[in-house]
Amino acid sequence: MMQNERGFTLVEVLVALVILALMTTGAFSLLSHSTMGIFMAGDKSEALFEAQGNMEDTILDTQVTGADDDPIDIILQDKTVEINSKTLTVDYEYQGHAGELVYVMPEKTEE
Repeated sequence: MMQNERGFTLVEVLVALVILALMTTGAFSLLSHSTMGIFMAGDKSEALFEAQGNMEDTILDTQVTGADDDPIDIILQDKTVEINSKTLTVDYEYQGHAGELVYVMPEKTEE
């Protein structure tokens, strides 16, 4: 006479372990990619901060060198507005990527 035994069979335990392993692998993969993205964003922020500091040092200098004297056209719906200004461009790099920080310096008007 067979008694009704309690517990899980070996197959049920193995299936549960496989499902748990798949879920754990996916979670660690997501965590790894997220961490890598966070570090890349931090490196980009540091590079931008340094580029901004370089740009501010150049702007504070009384003689801005490397600035272009080309006027800038701003298009607003049906009108074009021309601003006489200088542009200052600072290039920066982070983890093999390159970027460009541009500052527009309007010229002082005589009053």
